[in-house]
Amino acid sequence: MSLSRKLAVFGVIVMAAGAFWIYTFTHGFSEALHEQSMQNAAAKPLFEAVVTKKLTIGDSLEHVKEVLRYAGLDFSVVRETLPHSEIQSIYRVSPHSGFTIHLEFDSYHHLSKIDIHEYLTGP
Repeated sequence: MSLSRKLAVFGVIVMAAGAFWIYTFTHGFSEALHEQSMQNAAAKPLFEAVVTKKLTIGDSLEHVKEVLRYAGLDFSVVRETLPHSEIQSIYRVSPHSGFTIHLEFDSYHHLSKIDIHEYLTGP
């Protein structure tokens, strides 16, 4: 077998191995994201019952803190100065997925904006 034929065969083998590695990596990653998405979907009704349905625009800062504590959520006050206060919290479904809660308050410390987002971070 000539040298060029050996190099061609070696190149094909290397490319096939690389393609297999890329496929298994991307497939595993997409499977992990799908599993995290399914975990979030399963946890969403409980999250909505405990947090979302109990928070409404106009609620006081103290009421919001009570709801978050009752739900067992840790929260951090991002900004507690006038005219606006902000609170952030994370509801973890698994180590890599869950919901983020961002709440903004007006100058009277009443809830003015609720932002809830699902997050998936991968394996």
